[in-house]
Amino acid sequence: MPRIHRRSSSLEPHSLVLENGHLIGVSDADPVELLEIAKASYTEPDFARLSYSVSKIRLRTYVDEFFSSIIETLPVESDDSTGSSSETALTNEQPVRCLVVDNDDLGTRLATIQEYKFVTGTAPFAGVGVYVIYSKDNLGDKSKQLALEKVAQNLDLSTYLMVAIVQPDQSWQIALGYLNVHSPKSMYKFSNVRYASVSFALFDPVSLISSIITGKTLKDVQHVSLHSLIPLTRDLSFYK
Repeated sequence: MPRIHRRSSSLEPHSLVLENGHLIGVSDADPVELLEIAKASYTEPDFARLSYSVSKIRLRTYVDEFFSSIIETLPVESDDSTGSSSETALTNEQPVRCLVVDNDDLGTRLATIQEYKFVTGTAPFAGVGVYVIYSKDNLGDKSKQLALEKVAQNLDLSTYLMVAIVQPDQSWQIALGYLNVHSPKSMYKFSNVRYASVSFALFDPVSLISSIITGKTLKDVQHVSLHSLIPLTRDLSFYK
C-alpha cells in the first residue's frame, strides 16, 4: 500500500452522515468466536469484530488529518463488560476501534448502506473496504449486485471489499470483492473515465468462516459469483 498523507479526506461531509457516526471497540476474534458470530443473526458489533479479524492482514494505517479531527469528536459505544466510556475510549486496552457511519450517497430505494472504517488512536486503516448493505425488502441477486456495484464505485484506498448484506429478519450473507482497475485508454480510446472490473463472491457466513479456519480454498466453497464492469468515481490510479 502506498504511503498516503491527506489534509482532505475520502470521508466528505456531503456523502457521509458524520454526526450520526459512532465508534465501536474491536477485539480480535478466535476461530470459535468467529464461528459463533457467523451462526448468529447479524449485529453491528459482531460484524465489526468479524470483518476486522478476517481482513486485518491487509490493513495498513495512513495519515488523514480530516478523518483524525472527526474521530476526536465522535462518541464511543459503552461496553459494560469493560466499563469503557467515551471519556476513557482513547486510552483503554482496545487498540482498534471501528467507525460506523451512514453513506447516504450509496443508498437506494431498496437498501441503506453503512461504511465501517477501522482506526487505531486517530489514524485510520486502509486496504479493505468494509460496508454493510441493509435491505429494506428481501433483495434478489440482481438487486444485490446493483448495490454492490455502488459500493465498489466508492472505493479509493483499496481494491478489496468485504460487504455484509443484511435482510429485514437480520439473516445475512458476506460478499468478498476485488477490483481490477483499467487504464482509461484500455477501455475507450478517447475517454478519460477510469473503469474497473469487479468480481464478488457471495457466501453464507458459516461456510465462509469455516473455510477460512480450515484453510479450504474459497473457490471450493459454495457461493454465488457476480461480475461487473463499473466506472470509478474515486481516484484509484495508483493501483494501475
